Formats: sequence, structure tokens, C-alpha cells
Amino acid sequence: MPRPSDVDPADPALQRAARVARAALASNLRRLRAAAELSQAALAERAGVSSVYVGVLESLRPQNPTLTALASVAHALGVTVDQLLVPAAAPKRRPVGRPASQASSASSPKRAPRARRRTE
Repeated sequence: MPRPSDVDPADPALQRAARVARAALASNLRRLRAAAELSQAALAERAGVSSVYVGVLESLRPQNPTLTALASVAHALGVTVDQLLVPAAAPKRRPVGRPASQASSASSPKRAPRARRRTE
């Protein structure tokens, strides 16, 4: 495992991972807050952070939230920090050019029944 001093912040893979994590955090936080029927101000009050900070977390602006702040927000929503940071699974896509009614049958084609042999 690389030490923090060995990590190059300009590494494209690291930058891509950071973008994915920020997008997941913003999306999950908005979704979970809406599901809890909380405003940004109400969530901020429960978590002990400012409403501006909640707004920053819900945006895609570059930020480095502290683990303590993420834990407070997660606790206020009744979820784990992992649930805030892990990207949601991508929806299953149907094959291009097929109507939705045919998409499910595309993966399991139906065959004509086999003719039975007569035994005499």
C-alpha cells in the first residue's frame, strides 16, 4: 500500500477516482436527504455543520470533506459513511434498437418445442 507521501496528486487515476467519489457523495447525499424529507438547513442542524457546507457537499465543487464531518452527516441521516461515498449501481441498459417489451426476451430467446420421437 502506498504511503501518502508516495501518492502523486496529479495521477490521472487518482483524479478520476476523486471525481467519481465527489459525484457519488453529491448524488447520494441529495437522494438520502430528500428521502428523509430534510432541507439542507435541517440536515446541517442535525449534523452540527453549516447549511453552506451541506450545499458544498451536494455540489460537484472540489472539496476535501473531513471524515468527522462525513460521519456526522451520515449519522444525521441514519446511514453509514460508506452509503454516502459508494456510487449507486448503474441501471441495467436494454439493447439498443429494441423496444422495452422485447428487451427482456432478448436475453433468453424462445425456441420452438422439439418434436418427440415415436417409440413403437
